[in-house]
Amino acid sequence: LPGIDPDMVQIYRGNKREHLIAIAKASGSSFSEMLFFDDFSANVSTGRQLGVVSCRVQPHEGLTFLALDGGVRAWRAKHHSKFIERPLPTRTEITEDQQS
Repeated sequence: LPGIDPDMVQIYRGNKREHLIAIAKASGSSFSEMLFFDDFSANVSTGRQLGVVSCRVQPHEGLTFLALDGGVRAWRAKHHSKFIERPLPTRTEITEDQQS
């Protein structure tokens, strides 16, 4: 997605607490600035305990555009709409960006 550093999009098996701490250090971000998706409720709970906006996705679906949009909206709500509300790009827009 445009504006998202590909190095910060990670899939990691293991302790999510350690993983989220490593991401915060690598990105220079605080937990409250992070958005985390997982299909395991215990991992989502771990993220929330750290102060990360954490959203559960369905294991058989993964991260869908609908789930991503919901996560972004939850993140914006936590930040009291400090950020400009823009719709997420469509699949077509993303494909066009990647081709140019």
